Amino acid sequence: MPEFGWFPRKSFAPGSKFSFQNPQSITCTIEDKVSQHTRRRRVAPQSGESGFKPSSAEATFHVRLDSNGQIAFMRVHMQVPHPGTEYDDIEDRRLQARPCPHPEVQALMDFHNSNASMTPALLGIKEESQGSDGCVPGGYIVFIVFEKVPGVRLADDQSAPYPGFPLHTFFRRFDRKERDEIREQFDKADQELARIDWLHDEPWADHLVWDSDTSKLYFIDFRKAHPACWLGRPQDVVLGANVALATDITPKQYNWELFGLAIRPGNSKDEGNLSKWKL
Repeated sequence: MPEFGWFPRKSFAPGSKFSFQNPQSITCTIEDKVSQHTRRRRVAPQSGESGFKPSSAEATFHVRLDSNGQIAFMRVHMQVPHPGTEYDDIEDRRLQARPCPHPEVQALMDFHNSNASMTPALLGIKEESQGSDGCVPGGYIVFIVFEKVPGVRLADDQSAPYPGFPLHTFFRRFDRKERDEIREQFDKADQELARIDWLHDEPWADHLVWDSDTSKLYFIDFRKAHPACWLGRPQDVVLGANVALATDITPKQYNWELFGLAIRPGNSKDEGNLSKWKL
């Protein structure tokens, strides 16, 4: 059972079809694989140990909806064996089985149930348990299909700008007038996201997509996210977990900076002056 064999071509090759009944009845066909990631616990749990996090693999595909030809994404989250246990007996691997812990699944369901407009629409979800021929019998395998939103991703890398570093897409592609419009729409969408009670673990501009044609901003990719309730009050959601970091900066500016929509001045004494920020 090789490390990269969790999604075999016989089941996930281009042309493979998948059907869903929730939240609507759809059938989609795989076009190509976009990415695959594996997160595995280095040391297998001791016999009888409880509460451990399962090892997991995920794969993302471009799919085409059979009903209208729309291109969407399908992501598959699957439990996989801990390293060193891939060839253990079926019953031994079955002991590792756990429910799906991935926040993205719950987040997309919450957005759908809340009729959210600032996230990709959930088109299909299917939660199953692996059979005896699965890599972890009884372990989870979850399929989610969601909208491929129109527009431009506001960062093409994970690097925050600093003096001398090339600016990311948000600053390179859009003029000041449109950047102001993006920030205005961000403030509205961010409040809606907080109302539904979800936050990105690693906020940055690569989690934002801007559609210039409709002046619409989307939050995307909730694979690393958590419910916002742990922060307590709604205003804490805007400030972030460490309110002390917002010294001399309005909450709005600080949140812009977190998502790569503003760059604070080099001199800390100028941080209270919005005109000194790169906007």
